[in-house]
Amino acid sequence: SYHGYDVTNYYATEPAYGSMADFEELLDSCHARGIKVIIDFVMNHTSSQHPWFTQSANSQGGYRDWYIWSNNNPGFNGPWGQQVWHNWGSNYYYGLFWGGMPDLNYGLPAVKEEMFDITRFWLEKGVDGFRLDAIKYLDEDGTVLENTPETFALLEEFHQVFKCKSSSAFTVGEVWSNTASILPYTRNNRLDVCFDFDLAYSIINDVNGQSSNALEAQMEVIQEGYAKLQYATFLTNHDIDRIFSQLGSNDPKMKLAASIYLSLPGIPFIYYGEELGMAGTGAHENIRRPMQWNANTYAGFSTQSPWYGLGSNYTSRNVASLSAQPNSLLNHYKKLIHLRNDYAPLRKGYLLPMVDGSSNVL
Repeated sequence: SYHGYDVTNYYATEPAYGSMADFEELLDSCHARGIKVIIDFVMNHTSSQHPWFTQSANSQGGYRDWYIWSNNNPGFNGPWGQQVWHNWGSNYYYGLFWGGMPDLNYGLPAVKEEMFDITRFWLEKGVDGFRLDAIKYLDEDGTVLENTPETFALLEEFHQVFKCKSSSAFTVGEVWSNTASILPYTRNNRLDVCFDFDLAYSIINDVNGQSSNALEAQMEVIQEGYAKLQYATFLTNHDIDRIFSQLGSNDPKMKLAASIYLSLPGIPFIYYGEELGMAGTGAHENIRRPMQWNANTYAGFSTQSPWYGLGSNYTSRNVASLSAQPNSLLNHYKKLIHLRNDYAPLRKGYLLPMVDGSSNVL
């Protein structure tokens, strides 16, 4: 599929994006500029077109148990009521997200070792770490599909593997859940940080509602729960409606939201185009549109028609036009980033709340 979360080869680049040599050039160019590169690592599942799965489905090459098979449909559904058992001939295989992405069986040592080898492969290439996709579903325990002791044990082994290979390698986990469920993933040498979704929601809701109540309460939960700074702050990502759309295409609200999360403790992540006011709601394709570099025919993203249509506001909300406006949203983000980089307390400090008594002052 277009998004690539259904992997067919963990040791290659997607040809539509370029060759491995292109990727190596990207790494070298970034490192020469002091930029580190982390890549998305999909450990939970592969594509149903991956050679491992096609051999598993046909009981070939010793791959049968690399995936989870059942002679009959076990009959239970997934966390949001979705079908997780998919028919293949007279058998059924387990795939949490859809039939095109069967889950790997981490109960088999060979699967675990292969995924660890893949981890070492990319670190040897020079990548600086991983964003770990959908990790709360890694290792199931019967009908318990998320947050299992087996998953925690697997991540502890994974941590040892990547830190032994590169002590400075960095991991950020996607555990799309409430803070209480996320916290265990940042403990016991499992992951370096995790995205905190409750924090993102509280920032958005408070900016829209002009109230500091939810954010103050959430920061108290975070301060008490996480080891210092061991969480990632953000507003939205590639699975959530664009923040510009959620805030009513309102620049003052956008600047306020950015000011909050780029000055809070934690490790901030900016979703591309957020700093321009790229819009989009609904289908994932709508919130993953081409980057808006300028007002030219293809927004400077390409010299030919891109994979998906440009955003409707690309002629006015692009890097070229906003860079020239001193008080633009883009320049507001730049100022905040420079402040954070220039002052260590904004990068590494902790939060001391000051009681104001007013619900619209933070």
